[in-house]
Amino acid sequence: MTFEELKTFLTSRMSISHIYQPAILLVLLENGGDATVAMIAKRCAELRPGSVESYAQRLLKYPKEALTKHGVITATSNRNDFKLALDIASLPEMARQELIDACTGRLAKVK
Repeated sequence: MTFEELKTFLTSRMSISHIYQPAILLVLLENGGDATVAMIAKRCAELRPGSVESYAQRLLKYPKEALTKHGVITATSNRNDFKLALDIASLPEMARQELIDACTGRLAKVK
């Protein structure tokens, strides 16, 4: 996945019926492209009321499958890990921040 492909996904193709997809991508972008379910579930609980445990259970189902299908994340050997399909280390900080801002903007639109 390229920077432009991820930016397009974030700004126009990503589902925003719930916080899962933008929250997953936000945590991945903030953590160099890798994150655990626990890290993402904690962020979800900070963003919207709910227990970390319930978010952790939900994250492993539909949002992970959807993001993998779209080529945004890649499979890892540990099912509790998420890995961004874009090499964040190769991006200039300004580009990474642009993607983070896109995630934050999409999160603001979730009801």
